[in-house]
Amino acid sequence: MERWDADGVPAGLTVVSVDYDSATDLRKQYGVTVQHTFVQVDEAGAELAKFTGSTSGEAIAEQTV
Repeated sequence: MERWDADGVPAGLTVVSVDYDSATDLRKQYGVTVQHTFVQVDEAGAELAKFTGSTSGEAIAEQTV
C-alpha cells in the first residue's frame, strides 16, 4: 500500500481509502477506471470533483472544491 502525506488536507475534509480491486460497485458509480483516483463527494454522495495521482494533503487541497 502506497503512503501519502496527509499534511495540508483541509479541515472538515475526510479522506477514505477504498480497495480498488474489491470496490467494483463504487468504481462503477463514480466512473473510476484507474487506481489512485480521488473522488470528492458531498454528504449525499454526489460527485463534486475527481482527480488522480495526488500524494499529499496539499495536492488534494488544490484539487477539491
